[in-house]
Amino acid sequence: MTMNIWMDGNHVDDGVKKIAKHVEIVDPDILTIQEIHYEVTAEDIITNLANATLWKYVFESGFDTAILTKHKILNTSTSGTVAMYARIELPSGLRVNAWSMHADYRAYGPYAACNGMVKNASIIMVGESAPFGEKEASRVNDIRTLLGSVEVKSAFDSLDTEPMIVAGDFNSPSHLDWIEAARHRHCGWAFEWPATKMMTDANFTDSFREIYPDPLTKPCRTWSAVEKGNNEWNYELPEPQDRIDFIFYQGPIGANRSALYGGSEPIHISPNHQKNDWPSDHFAVFTDFVIY
Repeated sequence: MTMNIWMDGNHVDDGVKKIAKHVEIVDPDILTIQEIHYEVTAEDIITNLANATLWKYVFESGFDTAILTKHKILNTSTSGTVAMYARIELPSGLRVNAWSMHADYRAYGPYAACNGMVKNASIIMVGESAPFGEKEASRVNDIRTLLGSVEVKSAFDSLDTEPMIVAGDFNSPSHLDWIEAARHRHCGWAFEWPATKMMTDANFTDSFREIYPDPLTKPCRTWSAVEKGNNEWNYELPEPQDRIDFIFYQGPIGANRSALYGGSEPIHISPNHQKNDWPSDHFAVFTDFVIY
Protein backbone atom coordinates (compact mmCIF):
# COMPACT_ATOMS: atom_id res chain seq x y z
CA MET A 1 0.00 0.00 0.00
CA THR A 2 1.20 3.52 -0.75
CA MET A 3 -0.26 6.64 0.85
CA ASN A 4 0.58 10.32 0.77
CA ILE A 5 -0.55 11.43 4.25
CA TRP A 6 -0.86 15.15 3.41
CA MET A 7 1.62 16.90 5.62
CA ASP A 8 1.64 14.39 8.50
CA GLY A 9 -2.16 14.21 8.56
CA ASN A 10 -2.43 17.80 9.74
CA HIS A 11 -5.09 18.93 7.28
CA VAL A 12 -7.95 16.99 8.88
CA ASP A 13 -9.09 16.64 12.47
CA ASP A 14 -7.39 13.71 14.25
CA GLY A 15 -5.46 13.00 11.09
CA VAL A 16 -2.96 10.52 12.54
CA LYS A 17 -5.72 8.45 14.15
CA LYS A 18 -7.57 8.39 10.84
CA ILE A 19 -4.42 7.33 8.98
CA ALA A 20 -4.04 4.45 11.44
CA LYS A 21 -7.71 3.53 11.04
CA HIS A 22 -7.38 3.12 7.29
CA VAL A 23 -4.08 1.28 7.53
CA GLU A 24 -5.83 -1.23 9.78
CA ILE A 25 -8.69 -1.63 7.31
CA VAL A 26 -6.39 -2.38 4.38
CA ASP A 27 -3.90 -4.28 6.59
CA PRO A 28 -0.89 -4.13 4.25
CA ASP A 29 2.29 -6.12 4.72
CA ILE A 30 4.27 -3.10 3.54
CA LEU A 31 3.12 0.52 3.66
CA THR A 32 5.05 3.28 1.91
CA ILE A 33 4.29 6.81 3.12
CA GLN A 34 4.98 10.24 1.65
CA GLU A 35 4.69 13.73 3.16
CA ILE A 36 5.80 12.50 6.57
CA HIS A 37 8.18 15.05 8.04
CA TYR A 38 8.60 13.97 11.65
CA GLU A 39 9.60 10.67 13.20
CA VAL A 40 6.92 11.16 15.85
CA THR A 41 4.30 10.88 13.10
CA ALA A 42 5.42 7.33 12.29
CA GLU A 43 5.50 6.52 16.00
CA ASP A 44 2.01 7.94 16.56
CA ILE A 45 0.56 6.05 13.59
CA ILE A 46 1.91 2.81 14.99
CA THR A 47 0.72 3.64 18.52
CA ASN A 48 -2.82 3.93 17.15
CA LEU A 49 -2.67 0.56 15.38
CA ALA A 50 -3.95 -2.66 16.91
CA ASN A 51 -1.03 -4.95 17.71
CA ALA A 52 1.20 -1.88 17.68
CA THR A 53 4.13 -3.86 19.06
CA LEU A 54 4.29 -5.86 15.81
CA TRP A 55 4.88 -2.81 13.64
CA LYS A 56 8.24 -1.33 12.70
CA TYR A 57 9.13 1.70 10.66
CA VAL A 58 11.94 3.21 8.63
CA PHE A 59 12.34 6.99 8.69
CA GLU A 60 15.23 9.37 8.38
CA SER A 61 15.19 13.05 9.30
CA GLY A 62 15.40 15.31 6.28
CA PHE A 63 13.30 13.05 4.06
CA ASP A 64 9.52 13.02 3.74
CA THR A 65 9.15 9.31 3.10
CA ALA A 66 8.82 6.31 5.40
CA ILE A 67 8.09 2.59 5.30
CA LEU A 68 5.95 0.75 7.86
CA THR A 69 5.71 -3.03 8.12
CA LYS A 70 4.68 -5.79 10.51
CA HIS A 71 7.60 -7.87 9.34
CA LYS A 72 11.30 -8.06 10.02
CA ILE A 73 13.42 -5.22 8.65
CA LEU A 74 16.85 -6.50 7.69
CA ASN A 75 18.50 -3.27 6.62
CA THR A 76 17.62 0.25 5.56
CA SER A 77 19.06 3.29 3.85
CA THR A 78 18.16 6.22 1.66
CA SER A 79 18.57 5.80 -2.09
CA GLY A 80 20.26 9.03 -3.03
CA THR A 81 18.00 11.83 -1.84
CA VAL A 82 14.75 10.61 -3.35
CA ALA A 83 13.52 7.46 -1.61
CA MET A 84 13.51 5.49 1.63
CA TYR A 85 14.67 1.89 1.28
CA ALA A 86 14.08 -1.20 3.41
CA ARG A 87 14.87 -4.86 2.90
CA ILE A 88 12.06 -6.78 4.56
CA GLU A 89 11.71 -10.46 5.39
CA LEU A 90 8.20 -11.93 5.28
CA PRO A 91 7.14 -14.89 7.48
CA SER A 92 7.54 -17.18 4.46
CA GLY A 93 11.22 -16.25 4.34
CA LEU A 94 10.81 -14.21 1.16
CA ARG A 95 12.88 -11.05 1.25
CA VAL A 96 11.49 -7.95 -0.43
CA ASN A 97 13.40 -4.84 -1.41
CA ALA A 98 11.03 -1.89 -1.02
CA TRP A 99 11.27 1.84 -1.68
CA SER A 100 8.99 4.70 -0.69
CA MET A 101 9.30 7.30 -3.44
CA HIS A 102 8.29 10.98 -3.49
CA ALA A 103 9.33 12.72 -6.67
CA ASP A 104 9.71 16.47 -7.09
CA TYR A 105 6.42 18.36 -7.11
CA ARG A 106 7.50 21.50 -8.96
CA ALA A 107 6.57 22.37 -12.56
CA TYR A 108 3.67 19.90 -12.36
CA GLY A 109 3.15 18.63 -15.89
CA PRO A 110 -0.65 18.66 -16.20
CA TYR A 111 -0.68 22.37 -15.36
CA ALA A 112 1.37 23.00 -18.49
CA ALA A 113 -0.66 20.56 -20.58
CA CYS A 114 -3.93 22.20 -19.56
CA ASN A 115 -2.59 25.76 -19.75
CA GLY A 116 -4.12 26.41 -23.16
CA MET A 117 -1.13 28.40 -24.36
CA VAL A 118 1.27 25.45 -24.38
CA LYS A 119 1.32 24.00 -27.89
CA ASN A 120 4.61 22.10 -27.94
CA ALA A 121 5.37 18.93 -25.99
CA SER A 122 8.94 20.10 -25.50
CA ILE A 123 7.70 22.75 -23.08
CA ILE A 124 6.04 20.10 -20.93
CA MET A 125 9.21 18.05 -21.06
CA VAL A 126 11.23 20.98 -19.73
CA GLY A 127 9.20 20.82 -16.53
CA GLU A 128 9.84 17.11 -16.20
CA SER A 129 13.58 17.25 -16.69
CA ALA A 130 14.93 20.75 -15.97
CA PRO A 131 16.90 20.95 -12.70
CA PHE A 132 15.55 23.03 -9.83
CA GLY A 133 18.06 24.54 -7.42
CA GLU A 134 21.31 23.23 -6.06
CA LYS A 135 20.18 19.62 -5.74
CA GLU A 136 19.14 19.54 -9.41
CA ALA A 137 15.80 18.07 -8.46
CA SER A 138 13.34 17.13 -11.18
CA ARG A 139 11.21 14.08 -11.72
CA VAL A 140 13.53 12.74 -14.41
CA ASN A 141 16.57 13.32 -12.22
CA ASP A 142 14.80 11.74 -9.24
CA ILE A 143 14.10 8.53 -11.15
CA ARG A 144 17.60 8.54 -12.59
CA THR A 145 19.01 8.90 -9.06
CA LEU A 146 16.83 6.09 -7.76
CA LEU A 147 17.69 3.67 -10.56
CA GLY A 148 21.38 4.47 -10.25
CA SER A 149 21.50 4.06 -6.48
CA VAL A 150 23.63 1.40 -4.80
CA GLU A 151 20.53 -0.18 -3.25
CA VAL A 152 18.69 -0.58 -6.55
CA LYS A 153 21.75 -1.92 -8.34
CA SER A 154 22.31 -4.44 -5.56
CA ALA A 155 18.65 -5.48 -5.63
CA PHE A 156 18.85 -6.08 -9.38
CA ASP A 157 21.62 -8.61 -8.67
CA SER A 158 19.31 -10.64 -6.39
CA LEU A 159 16.15 -10.20 -8.43
CA ASP A 160 15.72 -13.93 -9.12
CA THR A 161 14.91 -14.54 -5.45
CA GLU A 162 14.06 -11.12 -3.99
CA PRO A 163 11.32 -8.98 -5.56
CA MET A 164 11.59 -5.21 -5.81
CA ILE A 165 8.73 -2.80 -5.07
CA VAL A 166 8.92 0.94 -5.70
CA ALA A 167 5.79 2.71 -4.51
CA GLY A 168 4.83 6.29 -3.89
CA ASP A 169 3.82 9.70 -5.14
CA PHE A 170 5.57 10.39 -8.45
CA ASN A 171 3.94 13.80 -8.99
CA SER A 172 3.56 12.73 -12.59
CA PRO A 173 0.86 11.06 -14.64
CA SER A 174 1.63 7.82 -16.46
CA HIS A 175 2.66 7.36 -20.07
CA LEU A 176 0.32 4.35 -19.98
CA ASP A 177 -2.64 6.67 -19.29
CA TRP A 178 -2.02 9.67 -21.55
CA ILE A 179 -2.44 7.68 -24.73
CA GLU A 180 -3.95 8.70 -28.07
CA ALA A 181 -7.34 7.21 -27.23
CA ALA A 182 -7.50 9.26 -24.03
CA ARG A 183 -6.62 12.69 -25.45
CA HIS A 184 -10.11 13.98 -24.65
CA ARG A 185 -9.48 13.27 -20.97
CA HIS A 186 -6.17 15.13 -20.82
CA CYS A 187 -6.78 18.58 -22.27
CA GLY A 188 -6.22 17.24 -25.78
CA TRP A 189 -2.79 15.75 -25.11
CA ALA A 190 -1.18 12.38 -25.55
CA PHE A 191 2.17 12.50 -23.78
CA GLU A 192 4.88 10.03 -22.84
CA TRP A 193 5.56 11.05 -19.26
CA PRO A 194 9.24 10.28 -18.66
CA ALA A 195 9.17 9.37 -14.96
CA THR A 196 6.92 6.35 -15.43
CA LYS A 197 8.48 5.50 -18.80
CA MET A 198 11.90 5.29 -17.16
CA MET A 199 10.49 2.83 -14.63
CA THR A 200 8.99 0.53 -17.26
CA ASP A 201 12.14 0.83 -19.38
CA ALA A 202 13.98 -0.51 -16.31
CA ASN A 203 11.64 -3.54 -16.43
CA PHE A 204 9.36 -2.45 -13.60
CA THR A 205 5.67 -3.23 -13.98
CA ASP A 206 2.93 -0.77 -13.06
CA SER A 207 0.84 -3.11 -10.93
CA PHE A 208 -2.48 -1.31 -11.32
CA ARG A 209 -2.21 -0.84 -15.06
CA GLU A 210 -1.10 -4.47 -15.44
CA ILE A 211 -4.45 -5.59 -14.04
CA TYR A 212 -6.48 -2.81 -15.67
CA PRO A 213 -4.71 -2.05 -18.96
CA ASP A 214 -7.39 0.29 -20.33
CA PRO A 215 -7.11 3.80 -18.82
CA LEU A 216 -10.46 4.74 -20.32
CA THR A 217 -12.40 2.23 -18.25
CA LYS A 218 -10.16 2.32 -15.15
CA PRO A 219 -8.50 5.74 -14.85
CA CYS A 220 -7.79 5.38 -11.08
CA ARG A 221 -7.24 9.09 -10.49
CA THR A 222 -5.32 9.28 -7.23
CA TRP A 223 -5.03 13.07 -7.45
CA SER A 224 -7.02 14.39 -5.96
CA ALA A 225 -9.37 13.18 -3.27
CA VAL A 226 -10.23 16.75 -2.24
CA GLU A 227 -8.60 19.23 -4.64
CA LYS A 228 -11.06 19.69 -7.48
CA GLY A 229 -10.46 23.41 -8.06
CA ASN A 230 -7.42 25.62 -7.61
CA ASN A 231 -7.63 27.67 -4.40
CA GLU A 232 -5.70 30.54 -5.98
CA TRP A 233 -8.72 31.13 -8.21
CA ASN A 234 -11.33 30.61 -5.47
CA TYR A 235 -11.71 26.96 -6.56
CA GLU A 236 -13.31 28.05 -9.85
CA LEU A 237 -10.42 26.87 -12.04
CA PRO A 238 -10.57 23.06 -12.39
CA GLU A 239 -7.68 21.05 -10.95
CA PRO A 240 -6.41 18.36 -13.36
CA GLN A 241 -7.28 14.92 -12.02
CA ASP A 242 -4.73 12.17 -12.64
CA ARG A 243 -3.17 8.91 -11.51
CA ILE A 244 0.13 10.01 -9.97
CA ASP A 245 0.59 7.42 -7.19
CA PHE A 246 2.00 4.07 -8.27
CA ILE A 247 3.15 0.66 -7.10
CA PHE A 248 5.84 -0.65 -9.44
CA TYR A 249 7.41 -4.07 -9.07
CA GLN A 250 9.57 -6.73 -10.63
CA GLY A 251 10.92 -10.11 -9.60
CA PRO A 252 9.34 -13.39 -8.44
CA ILE A 253 5.91 -12.00 -7.56
CA GLY A 254 2.83 -11.10 -9.56
CA ALA A 255 -0.02 -8.65 -9.05
CA ASN A 256 -3.44 -10.24 -8.68
CA ARG A 257 -5.48 -7.35 -7.27
CA SER A 258 -4.99 -3.58 -7.19
CA ALA A 259 -7.29 -0.72 -6.28
CA LEU A 260 -7.61 2.91 -5.36
CA TYR A 261 -8.59 3.38 -1.71
CA GLY A 262 -10.17 6.30 0.12
CA GLY A 263 -12.31 4.69 2.79
CA SER A 264 -16.08 4.34 2.65
CA GLU A 265 -17.32 7.67 4.01
CA PRO A 266 -18.11 10.72 1.86
CA ILE A 267 -15.08 12.88 1.12
CA HIS A 268 -15.78 16.61 1.21
CA ILE A 269 -13.70 18.62 -1.20
CA SER A 270 -11.57 21.64 -0.31
CA PRO A 271 -12.05 24.01 1.38
CA ASN A 272 -14.50 21.88 3.38
CA HIS A 273 -12.15 18.96 4.08
CA GLN A 274 -11.23 19.51 7.75
CA LYS A 275 -13.64 16.93 9.17
CA ASN A 276 -13.13 14.29 6.48
CA ASP A 277 -12.70 10.72 7.62
CA TRP A 278 -10.22 10.22 4.78
CA PRO A 279 -7.11 12.13 5.93
CA SER A 280 -5.33 12.81 2.63
CA ASP A 281 -5.62 14.90 -0.51
CA HIS A 282 -4.47 11.82 -2.46
CA PHE A 283 -6.24 8.50 -2.71
CA ALA A 284 -4.10 5.59 -1.60
CA VAL A 285 -3.32 2.60 -3.80
CA PHE A 286 -2.89 -1.00 -2.75
CA THR A 287 -1.81 -4.10 -4.65
CA ASP A 288 -2.03 -7.72 -3.56
CA PHE A 289 0.79 -9.89 -4.85
CA VAL A 290 1.21 -13.63 -5.26
CA ILE A 291 4.61 -15.21 -4.70
CA TYR A 292 6.03 -17.39 -7.48
